[in-house]
Amino acid sequence: MADNYSAVRDELDFTSEEFRAVAENSFRASFSGEGEKKKLLEEFGSYFRNFSSGA
Repeated sequence: MADNYSAVRDELDFTSEEFRAVAENSFRASFSGEGEKKKLLEEFGSYFRNFSSGA
């Protein structure tokens, strides 16, 4: 899945921060419950920090 996100980000010429905002908004706009949204946003934030730092 990370490869798909990277391909979309690169094709649309998004900065990492622009892409992060789009991805986070997709979680917020989902039909998931508030608890699930919070969990997903936290997991994505952790992933994004690790991905951005090259870890």
